[in-house]
Amino acid sequence: MKRFLALLLLAVFISGCSAQEKQGIPARDALLPDSYVGGLLGSPAKQAGGTRDDEAGLIRWAWEEADGTPKCLVVEIRFEPGDCDALYNAAQAGAGAVPIATPAEAVGCYDGRAAHVRYGPYYIRIATLGVKDERSIAELISAKLVRELMPQQ
Repeated sequence: MKRFLALLLLAVFISGCSAQEKQGIPARDALLPDSYVGGLLGSPAKQAGGTRDDEAGLIRWAWEEADGTPKCLVVEIRFEPGDCDALYNAAQAGAGAVPIATPAEAVGCYDGRAAHVRYGPYYIRIATLGVKDERSIAELISAKLVRELMPQQ
C-alpha cells in the first residue's frame, strides 16, 4: 500500500513538472523574485497571491508593498488553451490603447489600466496600483518576461 501511494505521489509530481516544462514557464521566483518586484515598486514587496491552472491556460501572480503606501502589482500570463489572440486584440482595440516598448519578438499596448503584451504562445497582462509610472514598470516587466520565456536557442 505504501509503495502504491509513493508511486501515485511520484506520478503526480512528474506530471506537474512536465506541465510546467510543457508550458515553458519557469517558477515565479525565477521569473519575478520579490526583491525585483520590490525594486520596481520602490519599497519591499511580498507575494499577495498566486494561481496556476494549466488546463485553463492561466498563471496569475500578485504582490503588495510590505509597508507604507499601498502599492500592488498583478501579472497574468495566458497560454493555450486560452485564446491569447482574442485577449490581446480586445485590449489593443480598447479606448485609449497606445503602443508600448517591447522586445522585437513581442507587441504590446497600454490602455490606461494595464499593459498587454503578445509574445509567441503567450498573452501577458501587467497591472499596478499606487505606482507613479505604471507604464514604464510594465515595459520593464514585459521585457524581462519575454527574455525569460524566449525559447532557448
